[in-house]
Amino acid sequence: MHVLTRHAGRANREAVAVTARTVPRAVAALGIMAALPALVTRARGGSDLTLALQAAALFAGAGAGFAADDQAANVLAPSPTPLVARRALRAVGVALVLIAGFGAALVLAATAGGPPVALAGPLAVLVAAAGTAAALASAAPADGPMAPGVSSALGAVLALATLSSVAERWSWIPSLARPDFDRRWLVVAGAGALVALVRSRDPARRRWRA
Repeated sequence: MHVLTRHAGRANREAVAVTARTVPRAVAALGIMAALPALVTRARGGSDLTLALQAAALFAGAGAGFAADDQAANVLAPSPTPLVARRALRAVGVALVLIAGFGAALVLAATAGGPPVALAGPLAVLVAAAGTAAALASAAPADGPMAPGVSSALGAVLALATLSSVAERWSWIPSLARPDFDRRWLVVAGAGALVALVRSRDPARRRWRA
């Protein structure tokens, strides 16, 4: 029993190491993109970074799909570490990079001397983008023409931008142009997280397919 436990522990540590090494560079690019609008606004002498924070939240959240973009999936498939646990490990590494970009935007906004920084609105957008990206990535085929992380990031940005464009006609739809906190973004986030959770179960353990 002790030998089996030690073997499982070593396998889990190896899974952590392999998972960390396979976090793609595109995540860093998204982190930079999250900070870029705020940086450009400050460089031009702007002090109101409200919309820049919305953009930062959108880009940072859209990178969440890279948690499901597992390049080492075939190697780690026999591992005792479940698929959902491996994706959670990747999510931590991905989140650290993306939060750094979003945090840089917050610092730039807080030191710009403009209106007080309101976090509730951008955070709601961030979790909505993250939930949407996670759902798209978890449902995307691993052997598709585009990596799940990339396709889900593009899909999340497009989805939230589309919602915002039609929100001008239907006011009950949330919009990126409204920087105040909107709980409807949380509904979008919850739906995406539910899809991602179901799709992240090991195929052999699923009782039904999403």
